[in-house]
Amino acid sequence: MEIEARRAIVSRAFRRAEKAGIPVERSLDFQAWLEEWVQGEINMVTLRSRYISLLRARDEEWNAQHQLKSLRESQPNPTGGKATPIALGGALDDGPRARQPGEGGGGRK
Repeated sequence: MEIEARRAIVSRAFRRAEKAGIPVERSLDFQAWLEEWVQGEINMVTLRSRYISLLRARDEEWNAQHQLKSLRESQPNPTGGKATPIALGGALDDGPRARQPGEGGGGRK
C-alpha cells in the first residue's frame, strides 16, 4: 500500500472518530507508531500489539496508584492525623552489621 493511501486512512479514521465524539489517542508513542505504519516500517499487527501494551501499562499504573490511595485511606490513624513513628530494628530487623571482635567468621586462616 502506498504511503499516501496509508496517511489518508489514518486521517479519515481520526476525523470519523472525532466527529462521532470518540476519544482519539494522542500520545507521542502512538503517533510515532502510526507514522511507522504509514511508512511501511511495521505492520498493523505490530502497531496493535504496541498499543495494547501501552494501554496495559497505563492500566497497571492507574491501578497501582489507586490501590495505594485506597489502602492509605482505609488504614486507621491512631495519632489523629500526625505521622506514626515506625520502630525499626530489633531481633528480626537488624540487617547486616560489622562483626564484633571474637566472633567467628570463616575468613582465611
